[in-house]
Amino acid sequence: MSNQPESISLAEIIGALSLATDLGMGQPLEFALCGCILAVRLGERLGLGDEELREVYYQALLRYKRARSRGAAAVGARRFNRTDRDRADSLPQDRR
Repeated sequence: MSNQPESISLAEIIGALSLATDLGMGQPLEFALCGCILAVRLGERLGLGDEELREVYYQALLRYKRARSRGAAAVGARRFNRTDRDRADSLPQDRR
């Protein structure tokens, strides 16, 4: 056995994050992954290069991550009955 730690790729980290996001959004496991596979295959059909396909891969997996973070902010605002106007009113006014 080796004492060297195994390296984890960025794809594995993002993949695990997408699974957690699926659960957090109430979607079945691998929901984002299925969309990712479809997006990459479409990119292949369109003749995208390796670098462009890599970008499609990560964007497709992270798409729901961004949606989840925006949704969490909205849920928090509703929970405390706060609106955008309430937040703006609570900010210090610029005194020029």
